[in-house]
Amino acid sequence: MKKVLITLVLVAATTFVGFSQKLGHINSTELLEMMPARDSIEQKIEANAKQMEQALAGMKKEYDQKVAEFQEQSANWSESITQSKYNSIMSLEREMQQFNVNANKEIQQFEQKMIQPLIEKAQAAIDKVAEENGFTYIFDTSTGAIVFAQGENIMPLVKAEIGIQ
Repeated sequence: MKKVLITLVLVAATTFVGFSQKLGHINSTELLEMMPARDSIEQKIEANAKQMEQALAGMKKEYDQKVAEFQEQSANWSESITQSKYNSIMSLEREMQQFNVNANKEIQQFEQKMIQPLIEKAQAAIDKVAEENGFTYIFDTSTGAIVFAQGENIMPLVKAEIGIQ
C-alpha cells in the first residue's frame, strides 16, 4: 500500500512538473544534412577515402604480382629463394591488413574533424532557439530514444537561425 501511495505521489508530481515545462524536438541528423557546408564536407571526406582506397589498390596490385610470380616460378627456385619470396608475400599481406585498419581509423577521425564544426554550429543554434523560446527540454528524435514526442518541432526555428531556407 505504501508503494502504491508513493507511486501515485511521484506520478502526480511528474505530471504537475510536466505541465509547467515547454518541450520541443528536432531531428539533428536531418538538420546536419540540410546545412549548407555539408556538401563540401562530404566531398572532402569522399576524396580522403578514395585516396586511401587508391593506396590500398596499389598495394593489392603489387601483392597480386608477387603471388602470380611465386605461383609461376617457385618450382624453378631454390628452397631459400622460395622461402624468401614466400616471406615477402606474407609480409606484404600483413602490411595491407594493417594499412586497412589504420586507414579506416584515419577516415573516421578525418570525418569527425570535418563534421565537428557543423555539429557545434547546429548545437549553438538549438541552444539559442531553446533559450529565446523558453523551452525546458529539446529532444533529438534522430536517436530513436523518444517513444513519445508531442512537443513543438523546432526545426524551422533552428533552420532560420542558421540561415537555411
